[in-house]
Amino acid sequence: MQLTTSRVWTPTPLAVQLLGRSRQSLMRLVEQGHLSAGKHYVRGPHKNSTITWDVAACTQRFAELARMPASVAKKEVQRRVD
Repeated sequence: MQLTTSRVWTPTPLAVQLLGRSRQSLMRLVEQGHLSAGKHYVRGPHKNSTITWDVAACTQRFAELARMPASVAKKEVQRRVD
């Protein structure tokens, strides 16, 4: 028997409540490269589609960022961009 884990994608209004972050804060983390499309969030097919979030993956990433010095976090984002 094979066990699989399925992701739960949560719409932004509920994700904001569950994560304790504002919508603007989540979007800022996306823009800064700290949250990755497909892993932490997915956008719908249209420009104005709802963004859905993997709350568990976001929570894990927030914990990683909290343990990481700011200078290291900036270098990590820069490596992803390059």
